[in-house]
Amino acid sequence: MEVPRFQAWAVEEVNFPFHEHPLHRSGGYGLKCHGCRQPGYTEDGYRCSECYGKFFIHKECAESPLEINHSCHPQHPLNLVGFLDFNQCHLCHGDVWTVGYRCSTCDLWLHTSCSRIPTSHTIQKPEAHEHSLTLLMEVGKTRFTCHVCGLRWDGNYYRYACKQRDFFCHIKCVSLSPEINHLSHPSHPLQLLKDGAPLYSDGKCCLCGKASEEGRFYHCSACNYSLDLDCVRNPPPLTHISPKTHEHELTLIPRHLSFTCNACGKQGDRNPYVCLQCNFMIHRSCFELPLLININRHDHRISRTYLLGLGFSRHDCAVCHKKVDWPYGGYICNCKSCPDFIVHADCATRQDVWDGRELIGKPEETEDIEPPFRVIDDNLINHFTHEEHNLSLNNKAREEGMIECKACIRPVYSDPFYGCMQCDYVLHQTCANLPRTKRHPLSADKLTLVGGATYFQDSFQCYACLRHSTGFRYRMRHTPWYDGMIDVECISITEPLKHDSHPHPLYYYDKKYKGRQYCEACGGYCHRGFRCIRDDCEFYLDYGCAVLPKMVEKHKVDDHSLFQCYGENAKGEYWCDICEEKVDPKRWFYTCDHCSTTLHINCVLGDMFSGHAAGSVFTYLEREFQVVANNGISRPYCHVCKSRCKASLILKTHDGTGLFICSYTCFHKFMFT
Repeated sequence: MEVPRFQAWAVEEVNFPFHEHPLHRSGGYGLKCHGCRQPGYTEDGYRCSECYGKFFIHKECAESPLEINHSCHPQHPLNLVGFLDFNQCHLCHGDVWTVGYRCSTCDLWLHTSCSRIPTSHTIQKPEAHEHSLTLLMEVGKTRFTCHVCGLRWDGNYYRYACKQRDFFCHIKCVSLSPEINHLSHPSHPLQLLKDGAPLYSDGKCCLCGKASEEGRFYHCSACNYSLDLDCVRNPPPLTHISPKTHEHELTLIPRHLSFTCNACGKQGDRNPYVCLQCNFMIHRSCFELPLLININRHDHRISRTYLLGLGFSRHDCAVCHKKVDWPYGGYICNCKSCPDFIVHADCATRQDVWDGRELIGKPEETEDIEPPFRVIDDNLINHFTHEEHNLSLNNKAREEGMIECKACIRPVYSDPFYGCMQCDYVLHQTCANLPRTKRHPLSADKLTLVGGATYFQDSFQCYACLRHSTGFRYRMRHTPWYDGMIDVECISITEPLKHDSHPHPLYYYDKKYKGRQYCEACGGYCHRGFRCIRDDCEFYLDYGCAVLPKMVEKHKVDDHSLFQCYGENAKGEYWCDICEEKVDPKRWFYTCDHCSTTLHINCVLGDMFSGHAAGSVFTYLEREFQVVANNGISRPYCHVCKSRCKASLILKTHDGTGLFICSYTCFHKFMFT
């Protein structure tokens, strides 16, 4: 099996004043330059290893001078500045983002590339028009339509105008003539069509495959060859040479041609770059696929390879779980312990899978193998979340009553647990062994475990199941402290999930990629969860239902254990013994085998605030609330719905008013009505 020639690609890092990480020289195919916002068709630019799939800048844009004088704005100098918000270039009207030129006095912006375009006040013989054109900059909101590209703009922008006729055009369009000769099609000249491509064509650019929104194309009727205006202005190179892509020079074949890309393994229908001596073909967009990366489905680095071999055809991609039915292109793990790990190239580089870092030239990271606790003796540990006291191992629950694990906020029944010998700090044995860092399909970045006494009063909403909790959480990198948190129950399940409710394995599902689906357990909208990937099976299970306990050992309404029931096709009516309302037998519920009782899931476990530890206090919109156990002789009345509170955990206002709130629904009404 081929191993990429990593040593052939030298990484030379430089500092760029408007980006937080060092950059290295690289091509930028498939990305827009952060300086000029033009597609990165150049072979020479700078890319960030840390933000590999997100940040690229052309060499000319990166090396722009810090101050310039431009002919379009002679009254003041323009300074190169970095920023986060979008502004609009006053020459080309496109978005200026990350870095650009600005006149702070006039609030005028230019792309770095537009700053290199000289502008004349008058063009006597323009390519785009038969009369001379004059540069205009009118103050106040002005609407005009460019007669070359067809785009309409509102605002204070430079444009060229004809004094003899009602003709306007962008500065970037003034050099586009009605007829051109293009290097990608040297046989015949191309004519500018303003009413769309002819009906006999497919209506797409022959180089980039995109359809023009305004219907403007350059076209050769003899060859049925079309180019959109972007490819005319910024054409791809006819040849490409880079040791990262291939050891030989590659040549563009600018025509409709069916081929299989050696990099990604997918079919292409036009414009491959080829090496004839190697029978090698590749999409232009695959030139800069990273060579060595980490993804959230695997603990080891994976490397790009152009040749998988036919032996991989019996394996599934680790992300999309579809068969690898071609011998070309993909990512593999070179570790001897993972000989069958393979990912399609497009799956491996998805933003929700890959952390965006190219690892070539980066030393192998020492994985965080620091254990979550220090062993004091056989039954005594010191956990990193509770370093002030040691925790002792117990193999059965305390006799004096129910206790809760501080990590998952679930009761400790007969499970082994660690308890503090000086306070009420308790952890399930499994929760005490949770790793301090973890890779998981829920995040492209590695996750970090946080929790402990300092977080006990800190309520968060789980990114996966949307449940509110005060327990331990795994935090995503590059997210604010209040966002990107995943509770330990959701993080503990991963794909493939083998659940008793379904005969087939289930795999991670996200609404962003699969559309609107509904959970089989609760019937609600499946935000994130698991699905069956068989073509004949439409089974979805959200995270909140996937982590429900299959058995509840002790509950105040029943002396026996309660078991999960995965729905029944019953003709009769079921009633919940807690709220005395109907139970939908087609949805999941709890039942007692001895008493034949049926109970709603939320009535047994509570609703969205069931993840709060009893006694905890949290703040929401500057109001404090306390989570209290509803275990008194009489149940208090809910301030909102005026009914007696039924859930085992309820809310109480913590401002001296002593108002009770029975559910998340009533809490929402209390806060916003």
